[in-house]
Amino acid sequence: MREDWEALQRLSNPRDGYVDRYFNRYLSRPITLVLAQTQITPNQVTIASGCLGLLAGAMIAQGGYWDAVQGGLLLQLSVVLDDVDGELARLKSQFSEWGEMLDNTTDTLSHIAVFVGIAVAVSRNQGTAAAVVPGFVLVIGVLVTFAIVTYLERRVFTQDDVSPLMARIQTYVEVLSGRDSSVIVLAFALADRLRWFLYGAAAGAQLFWMSLLVLWWRATTSGAKSGQTRNE
Repeated sequence: MREDWEALQRLSNPRDGYVDRYFNRYLSRPITLVLAQTQITPNQVTIASGCLGLLAGAMIAQGGYWDAVQGGLLLQLSVVLDDVDGELARLKSQFSEWGEMLDNTTDTLSHIAVFVGIAVAVSRNQGTAAAVVPGFVLVIGVLVTFAIVTYLERRVFTQDDVSPLMARIQTYVEVLSGRDSSVIVLAFALADRLRWFLYGAAAGAQLFWMSLLVLWWRATTSGAKSGQTRNE
């Protein structure tokens, strides 16, 4: 067990933000260490994390102040388990393409559930008009972002000849698609300002995928020009 603990201390993830690095990992590592001694698989933890994310969305949708706070805490626990599944996969050397896809899909579904829950809560407290459009825009933004990021991670970032600009885009994706957003949801829930979060996240989601497409286009065109110059 001591060797597993030392291995956990050395593990890192480029998607880790400040909350992951300085808070979530301190909770996830002891859980991972215990689960490593059992027959529980990383995929089972992934599913549990996804279920907590769905439950968080359902809790927030109730519309009450403490419902939102409890939903935010459930989301934070979901994120901790999301750390656990990756750590457990490394300790047990249980990696698979299916597991990676399951992880990405459950993360996205959890986010959608929470965002829909926030939209429903805002609708109950502020009126339908205040929530329908930003809620719809936010969910569409999440889905578009998921499609673009998944394609880049599976088809582009894995290439051997990734350009310096494309490598910077990969870093951009890893930083901005991290898990620190969960604590932002909790903070807005505690401040009783989920409406502000809904509007900000709806705008931010669109800016993220649009800027990602622009950067991708620039990397592709610059790469094509470099190749043409070499051929000449």
